[in-house]
Amino acid sequence: MILANQIGTLSSLIDRFFQSLLLPGGISALSYVGQLIGGFSGLLSLREIFIVPLAEVEHRSLKLEKLISALLLLSIALLGAVELLAPEIIHLWLERGRFDAAAAEVSIQVLQVYAPVLVSGVIAAPLFRMFQIAQKVRFTYLGYFASVSFILVFGWIFVQWLKLDVRGMALTMVVNSWLTCGVAALLMPWCGIHMQWANILRYGMLAVLAAATGWGVGVGVNSYLTEAWWRLLLGGGVYCSVVALIYFLNARFLKELLR
Repeated sequence: MILANQIGTLSSLIDRFFQSLLLPGGISALSYVGQLIGGFSGLLSLREIFIVPLAEVEHRSLKLEKLISALLLLSIALLGAVELLAPEIIHLWLERGRFDAAAAEVSIQVLQVYAPVLVSGVIAAPLFRMFQIAQKVRFTYLGYFASVSFILVFGWIFVQWLKLDVRGMALTMVVNSWLTCGVAALLMPWCGIHMQWANILRYGMLAVLAAATGWGVGVGVNSYLTEAWWRLLLGGGVYCSVVALIYFLNARFLKELLR
């Protein structure tokens, strides 16, 4: 645990170094967006609910496979909503006082870049928890080391070299989150977990189809609206309805997750 804390401290130091290179206002935008994404992720984290089922050795791989598939269906749908309604979310939540239109515009762009962390972060949680359940804690340290390396490499590429400023920092966090999740997934066989990733991909593709369709319809509806509240309520409502309809039409397929 001491080693994990030290690695976490190193990761924070590297993160702060690249943030120090950002233009004024960039760190604030990252902070606000990070809090927002953290709140959304909390809705899907399920906290410790999945520990007991996954602690049982029997059918553990299948249970984890179904859990990840279900999380993909939920998190990708939420991602689509955030991408669609990012301007309305920022304007209604933050744009007041000294947080002017320019700051809001930067935050909107950061939110749209950073939002995919919703999916990778939610998926990574049960994967990293599996290291503890399977008593392979050393793999957790490996994941932390990988994360530090990714932040160092991609932070230099996006922030230092390409000069993408705050968007580059957000992109660094997204790439780091997805690659670290990928590392955890690759280590699953060494924990005795053998999932059918093709099955997981099928649910992921359904979620992408539903979210993309809902996003397109939502954009069309919002193009006729000017007020942020109406765009949030009507555009968001239409998006949710489209996603729910597509999931309903595939109910027989989705019921496999409940068996």
